[in-house]
Amino acid sequence: MSSPTPPPHRPTLADVADAAGVAISTASRALAVPGRGNPDTRERIIRIAKDLGYTPVTASNASATPSTRMVAVLVSDVTNPFYFGIIRGTQQALRVAGYSQILVHTEESPEMEESTLEELRSSYDGAILTASRLSDERLAELSAELPLVALNRAVPGVPSVFIDTPLGFDQAVEHLASLGHRRICYVAGPP
Repeated sequence: MSSPTPPPHRPTLADVADAAGVAISTASRALAVPGRGNPDTRERIIRIAKDLGYTPVTASNASATPSTRMVAVLVSDVTNPFYFGIIRGTQQALRVAGYSQILVHTEESPEMEESTLEELRSSYDGAILTASRLSDERLAELSAELPLVALNRAVPGVPSVFIDTPLGFDQAVEHLASLGHRRICYVAGPP
């Protein structure tokens, strides 16, 4: 079996996963969590990563990487009006801090969300996940690998920012009641 040909760009975890014929999450676990998963698969992934010249960006070597002054903001559905204020607010806050925003529409796909984080890794210094579709376990793994903040998602070890939902509900109900409405229905989005 011949060694895979390194890609024309700095190899990413997605390149390693593709060359090994596994999911990005499998490649990530094989490289980051000793003793986890099938030993033969893990050994193959490690060998392919070495052949491709892949080196993960970790907290210890992140300082060696030049700053891009960019932050990726991942939005599950850019057409949802819920995100308009968030997108505007993150852009304003980032601009004040001297950063620019990379807006990514992930189409409510955890696979697209994860592959985007990997493929664009050299293009941003951190990420804001506004409605992550990734599992709690994967979010925690990614948080250990790169600076990220989750919006409205409580995962141990993952920095999070929460919207004051109870206050918002109170205000909405008070407003509807002030207009004379007495029967109010709430329709939830995805968990």
